[in-house]
Amino acid sequence: MGSKMVDADIYDFLRCHECHLFKRNVEVFGWVVVPFDDLGKFQSIVNKYEFQDGLEVTMKLGYIAIELNNFIEIENYKNCFDNDEWRDYFPESPTGEGKADA
Repeated sequence: MGSKMVDADIYDFLRCHECHLFKRNVEVFGWVVVPFDDLGKFQSIVNKYEFQDGLEVTMKLGYIAIELNNFIEIENYKNCFDNDEWRDYFPESPTGEGKADA
């Protein structure tokens, strides 16, 4: 992607929902917890994106967890994640604004 663009609708949605990070191999992924009641709202926000390969989701009781990397660059949405968790995954700078370890 390479863009510093932030989608205001996605940003607002993420700020109102639980977001987390995880590492698969060396790449850091973001995911958001979306209660079933909010799936329609989420769908209307991301409807403008093409998902050639679909989206990775994990369904749990009452919600799904959706991977974010397929349609946003999580580095552009730093404020949507817990500061301590962000620093755990992006520790290069004192503010945690660097890239993840390779």
